[in-house]
Amino acid sequence: MVSLSANGINASAVFNDENASARADLINRHLALWQQLTTSGRGGLVGVFRDAATGEPRHVGFRHRVDLHRVATLGHSRGGAGVTWQAADRNRAQWPEGVEVRAVMALAPAYNVMTEDVSAYEITKTPVAVVRGTCDGQVGREALAFAAEATAKSSAGFRQLEMPGANHNYFNTQWSPRSGQVPAWDDATHDAAHPGRCTDPGGSPYAPQLTEAAQRRAGAASLVAFLRCHLTDDGSR
Repeated sequence: MVSLSANGINASAVFNDENASARADLINRHLALWQQLTTSGRGGLVGVFRDAATGEPRHVGFRHRVDLHRVATLGHSRGGAGVTWQAADRNRAQWPEGVEVRAVMALAPAYNVMTEDVSAYEITKTPVAVVRGTCDGQVGREALAFAAEATAKSSAGFRQLEMPGANHNYFNTQWSPRSGQVPAWDDATHDAAHPGRCTDPGGSPYAPQLTEAAQRRAGAASLVAFLRCHLTDDGSR
């Protein structure tokens, strides 16, 4: 699994469809770097890898080691909109040569449903899954409806999951309170009459709130199950 930094986009004044497009472009540019690295052993990723334990530079031979015909993308919040945009039918031509995205998961995707054109996100050829917590204080259930509409004509499949007791920020280690980051907080809705339980501004039924670690474990389990269906040849569905 490879994680991309979109901090430059986060700090920019790019909004709505342009924001999703910028994130999709970041994904495609990074995939192009991997395509160059695995086919020729050259490119911008050469020499950038470091030992996880020591931080020292480490040579890793990736040539012919990465199967870019079995790529899956995952995005959280605005990243969820980005991976959906990147996989949209009309944007497939922008995928680097030799790259095939075979699965997309949008985790609590923050679509601007009032301003964004759902037809621009239409996906009919790539399996899509959307996960949202019932205690999400930032993304409402309209995100599920938006994704369902974008994939309504899909022959590849669409899955949606509402995770009881999950909020928005706990899926992300940097946005969770234990990170110590200034903007990190619990975005779920609480009520003194329901101790230890949470809901969302839309009034979902109260559910026992998941801890940061438990929510991330549940998210990871959902991701692994989805990827197992679409990136392996064992026939699991």
